[in-house]
Amino acid sequence: FRKRLIEQNPMAYLDKRYLSSLCKQNIKRPSEKRHSENEYDRILEEAVRRSKMTQFHGYYIYLFMIAIHQYLGCRPGELVALKWSDLYEGVVHFCHEQIEHKKPNTWYEYVDYTKNEKGVSRLGREFEIIPELQQIFDTLHNLQTELGIQSDFIFCDREGN
Repeated sequence: FRKRLIEQNPMAYLDKRYLSSLCKQNIKRPSEKRHSENEYDRILEEAVRRSKMTQFHGYYIYLFMIAIHQYLGCRPGELVALKWSDLYEGVVHFCHEQIEHKKPNTWYEYVDYTKNEKGVSRLGREFEIIPELQQIFDTLHNLQTELGIQSDFIFCDREGN
């Protein structure tokens, strides 16, 4: 006691089940995690409508993001960090992400790992590119080429940023 050391675990005698029941359990049901087909269709319809607006000059990148995300179901930070080099041999390779920092001001960081890897790259994970998804990637790539957009990133603005 003189050295102010704790000689026994003060939590050892607590009932863990009782304590756990006092904690807020924020478990989402599957229906809360993903959009329904009807919701997805409405979101996509709105993106298509916006893509035709004159201020976007035929390049509304969010339409492609929504369509691709529906097939991949990845985290938004992983989606926006995708590069064209992440598509190869019929797979999408998720090995980096964009992280949003909010303090003191909002800024974004591109990192070479995903959330699952907790800051240490374990070479990411891969998803198969099905024909419908390949068609969306091809359409986007052709549009960017046609508009003279050059970027390593799949999702970029008209300046390639």
